[in-house]
Amino acid sequence: MGDRSLDSRSPSLRRLLVTTLLCWCTATAASCGEAELPPTQFVASSIRVPFHLSTCNRVKRIPADKLVVFEDRESALAAKHEPCVTCRP
Repeated sequence: MGDRSLDSRSPSLRRLLVTTLLCWCTATAASCGEAELPPTQFVASSIRVPFHLSTCNRVKRIPADKLVVFEDRESALAAKHEPCVTCRP
């Protein structure tokens, strides 16, 4: 699928995405009492070089209209982004 830029119509869109990625669990896992981790997401700013794990603290500094989501590490590398030195994706 590639990468997608998020629409910035709502200033809380980025916050919602990050919260959803961090807190996501399926109904099945919740009913079993087991938390299921979200799939690993890779994110970057459309105007900066580093890409990050979705759980990296630096992600919250990326404006919603500049946030780009990659489905895998290879997609981020192919888009000429480099791994973050903090989260080391």
